[in-house]
Amino acid sequence: MSTPRRLHRCAAVLVIGAACTTIGAAAAAAGSAHHPAPPALGVAGRPAGLLAPGRAVPIELALTNRRRFAVRVTRVVVSIGRTSVRGCGLRSNFRVRQLRLRRPIGLRPRSTRTLAQLGYGRVLWPRLVMLDTAANQDACADARVHLVYSAAGRRAR
Repeated sequence: MSTPRRLHRCAAVLVIGAACTTIGAAAAAAGSAHHPAPPALGVAGRPAGLLAPGRAVPIELALTNRRRFAVRVTRVVVSIGRTSVRGCGLRSNFRVRQLRLRRPIGLRPRSTRTLAQLGYGRVLWPRLVMLDTAANQDACADARVHLVYSAAGRRAR
């Protein structure tokens, strides 16, 4: 008796970095009620490829310190905000493997550094994973996955 083969006609899934959120002591920034100031500690990402069932895509992150003083980044989190296709469930189809910081990352005043520039090899970057499930994943074909980035840090001493 043979087991039925799982068919996945799921084409590529495009990953989009949609938002940048900042938390932590270094992020307290003043802004007007109409136009808030950009976060003091910014995170942006760019996935390195398209997703398919069973595939993990590394996400190259760039960390930006907009302050006039050095900052130590203590935490970076990548979350899945939403998908562009109704019926393509986030929890049932996608996971994020987070970046594990070896130590706090030092950022000079008013600078931007990528993970590669900071000495983090591609194998250590966070990854977006599309799970290869037994369920039909056709609803996720051509979906766009919007990612949300956040970081925490403090003033370096």
